Amino acid sequence: MPKFNNFLGTLVIISAVSILLAFTLGVAHKGVVGGLYDFSYFYIAGKCWLNHQSPYNFYTYANTFKSVEEVSSIYRNDPFAYPPQIAVFCVLFALLDFSSARTVVILLNLTAAGLLAILAIKFVTNAEQPRPASSMSATKWVLPSLVLANPFTGHLVWIGQLTLMIGTLIIGAWYFARRNKPLLAGLLLGLATIKPQYLILPVLWLFLERQWKTLIVASIVSFGLALFGLLMLSNSPIYSIQEWLQAFSAYQSQGNAIGGKEVMGLPSALSAMGLNMPGLSVLMIGAVVITIVLWFHRSKFCGDDIFGILLAMQFSLTYAKFIEIPLLVPLLSGLWLHIGHRKNLWFIAIAGLIILVSPRTGLNSIPILFHSRTLVIFFALLALVFFSYQQVAMKHKNCGS
Repeated sequence: MPKFNNFLGTLVIISAVSILLAFTLGVAHKGVVGGLYDFSYFYIAGKCWLNHQSPYNFYTYANTFKSVEEVSSIYRNDPFAYPPQIAVFCVLFALLDFSSARTVVILLNLTAAGLLAILAIKFVTNAEQPRPASSMSATKWVLPSLVLANPFTGHLVWIGQLTLMIGTLIIGAWYFARRNKPLLAGLLLGLATIKPQYLILPVLWLFLERQWKTLIVASIVSFGLALFGLLMLSNSPIYSIQEWLQAFSAYQSQGNAIGGKEVMGLPSALSAMGLNMPGLSVLMIGAVVITIVLWFHRSKFCGDDIFGILLAMQFSLTYAKFIEIPLLVPLLSGLWLHIGHRKNLWFIAIAGLIILVSPRTGLNSIPILFHSRTLVIFFALLALVFFSYQQVAMKHKNCGS
């Protein structure tokens, strides 16, 4: 039986990698520039920084975009909205010709996907509170195959987004912070500030835990990255920050605000159904309050589940993009810790996964169906909270009896 399990696991992993490579090569897509549409925006931003021009200035960015032959035909008047911390990465890409930079980002994204798969395993096998799933052989092939074969993982590689790399940094930072490696955790966390929206709740939790070394290192790294990005520009840092905020506001107004078809979360789903929803800042304040309440009741939940809960709250209660679902590795690992050995729950889990990755073609006019992924993640959040609370309650009951 062990030999069969090893054979099955190897076969599943090979199949998952094949699916990922198929998406990377564009087998499931049609597109331009080898599919690396999003990467072209980072590359052009790097060209702007190299010329000491602001990528946040609409006209400068547009003119630079149109001057690069390989990508000039795909510009869609989208503003560049990433914070100045991303400058060093964009500049490194822009030092290369576009073809070489494209190869580098594909390799980096494939590496990041592999690291996310490894982290999915590590969150289970090295759990702070080991459970039956921690020692299951299936853990070592079920979790990585779900990460690698996820269509959104392949899609992120194909479009050249940096989400997989940033997700690896965020998830790695939490993993090492919880295992008393503050310097490494702080370095990863500081680098991850190039996508700050997913850091608010985890950083708040680390602050409440008084993980000062991690937070200080992260602050220094983040400040250094931002300073590099601002000093590379000919304008004053204050003016450049104002330009960035204006670009971010413009980005939000172009279908990337709550209610947009690419935005998930219960507020976005309800907004798409015609209900008035509060702004993102109000929703984030609500999520912060829930996080603080959770902190005061943390003894009632498994420590291994907290990160998954925080990220699932971000995705289901505030703001997230559909294509960034691969960032939910901690939610996946947390649920597997609880249900990996409960085969009677696998059918429900598989059904949820199918809904999560199924295409939404033709469902734009039916918001509740189009946003069904949001409902899956919300119910997964509730399930993790329930299982986590139940696990601790049973432990206390057994200790008391």
